[in-house]
Formats: sequence, C-alpha cells, structure tokens
Amino acid sequence: MFTVTRAGLPTTNALTVNYTLGGDATAGIDFVAPSPNANVTIPTGANSATVTITPLASTNVVNTKRVTLTVASGAGSGATNSYNIGTPSTATVTLSGNSVPAKSLQMISGSPRLTWNATVGKTYMVAYKNNLSDPSWTTVASGLNAISATLTWTDPTSSGQRQRFYLIGQTN
Repeated sequence: MFTVTRAGLPTTNALTVNYTLGGDATAGIDFVAPSPNANVTIPTGANSATVTITPLASTNVVNTKRVTLTVASGAGSGATNSYNIGTPSTATVTLSGNSVPAKSLQMISGSPRLTWNATVGKTYMVAYKNNLSDPSWTTVASGLNAISATLTWTDPTSSGQRQRFYLIGQTN
C-alpha cells in the first residue's frame, strides 16, 4: 500500500494526484491494478489517500517482485488540480513470493516426507530439483488442500536420488 500525502495545500477541495507504476511485477498477473486511470484522489478535508496493491495468487512458483509508484505531474489546471511533486516522489513495495518454509523433513521407508505450516482452505504445490544448478523446478505434487494447520506430503518419486531439493508453494 502506498500513501500519497499533500502538504501545504488547503484541504477545502479534493486533489487528484497522477502516478505511474513500474518495477518487475506485472499488473493483472502479479497484482490487481489499483486504478485504470493511474491517479488517486485525496478527498476534501483529507491530507492523504492510499493506493492499494493487491497481490494475485499464482499457481506457479514465483520469487519476490517489486512495484514502484512514482508521483507524476498534474494534468489539470487551477488550484484544485495543480501540485508540486515533493520528496520522496517514488516508493517501492515488495510482493513476497509464494514459497513456504518446510517445518520438517523426515526419511520414511526411504522416501522423504515434508511437513509445513499451512492455512486451512489454501492449496499448495511441491516442486524439486536434483541439483541446484538445474535451470527450473519440476512440479511433483499440486492441488494439496490444507484441511488443518499442518500439511504433510511424501515424495513417491525420489527413489534412487542421492540428493533432492524441495520448494513448497501456496497456489491460492
């Protein structure tokens, strides 16, 4: 969430402030675009307004991404639409990835069993790499629905692997 604040201007009129969004996150894929008009209105009598960035769930493994808001020049005329851009004029929020830390890893009859803290009603997936230099993760389980605060899954495909690295992701 970004807060846009006016200082030194009377609050007797609403003030529309223009902005641009940048960063490596993509609107509609990583987050809900806050306004199709790329502006926010500070209401009459108020000194600030917020621009909310709502992350979207991903069914793939994603890393953290950033959204940067930069205040842009006003396009209107007159005292109610003109403003000077103060400092800082740019701010960044980080959208966390969807990976979840494992609570425990046990070997049960030669197969690894992963346990992690879960949110009831959420869905999870598990991916692996046999070597950290592998270019991508291989999804080995998806659609794991949490019906309690802890979720456990055993890898039936790991037989004969000397090492395996796991990634757990929440997909909704």
